[in-house]
This record gives sequence, C-alpha cells and structure tokens, in this order.
Amino acid sequence: MIHRPSLLLLLLGLAWAALAQDVVVINHPAQNEQWVNNKEFPIDYTIVGGQTTNPPFAANYPNSLSVYFQWNKHGDTSNPLRLSAIQNLETAPYPAGVQNQQYHQLWKTPNCHFFSRYPPSAYDFSLYFEPTYIPPGPNQTVPAGPQQQPITVNLQIKVNNETFPKC
Repeated sequence: MIHRPSLLLLLLGLAWAALAQDVVVINHPAQNEQWVNNKEFPIDYTIVGGQTTNPPFAANYPNSLSVYFQWNKHGDTSNPLRLSAIQNLETAPYPAGVQNQQYHQLWKTPNCHFFSRYPPSAYDFSLYFEPTYIPPGPNQTVPAGPQQQPITVNLQIKVNNETFPKC
C-alpha cells in the first residue's frame, strides 16, 4: 500500500515531468560531432506531438526556431560570440499533435579564414537553438505548457587547410 505522502510526491513528479516536456528535439548534429570548415551539414529536428507521449502533455509550441553558430574561449562560457546561422525555421506541429513532425535544413560552416581568427585550439564551438515565442494577442488563448528552453549542441571543428582558398 502506498502512503499518502509518497503518492502525492509521485503525482507531483509526474505532473512536473509532463510540464517540462521539450517540444523541440535536435536529432542532428549530435553532441560533440565533428564538423569541417566550409562544408554543408544537415540540421535535423523534431517537433514532438503532445499526444505522442504517455501521458499526453500540454504543448506550448514556439512560433519559430533560430540557430546561431556560437563560440567562446576555452573554459570561458560567460561571453560567447555568435553569428546567425538560420532564422525562422518552421516549428509547426503535426495537426492535433497526434504524431511527431520532422524537419530538415542544411547549413554551411564558415571558411578557413574564420577559423584562422578563431582557431579550434583556443575556442569551443556550438550550435545554439533558440525557440521564438510571440506573445498571444488580445483574443488568443495563452498556451498551457511552459516555453521550450534554448538547446546547445557542442561541436568539434576540424579545419581543412587543403581547401581553396588556402589560409
């Protein structure tokens, strides 16, 4: 027999887990994947359908997703530099959230001149995925779930100096 305090904690834990459900999942790139300069790489992400989980969750889907290429000196995460990689990526869920919606995009890494200024031997690189939410208008309902937090995917950069133009 479950005691009332234990049951209450279990129910609160399940409720919190349902509220904290991410609606954007980055499928590619993987954490610490190696990318090469001046090459196109796929960015694949999934918009999770609110009805695909057990129990279903109250989804608060972002209006769009922005991707930034971010870098900072080794060991110093306080002041990252970033450039806009891709803006306004689609985040529409599958109708009624009954299944997950997959999206695919390509992005080309900076050339070797960029990495001669910011060498991988001195900098850490990542992709920073930032969901964008537009506040609801006066006649719109407020979404039930929490907003998705930004996602950071760390990358390992290899500079290919054999490419043209040479650095």
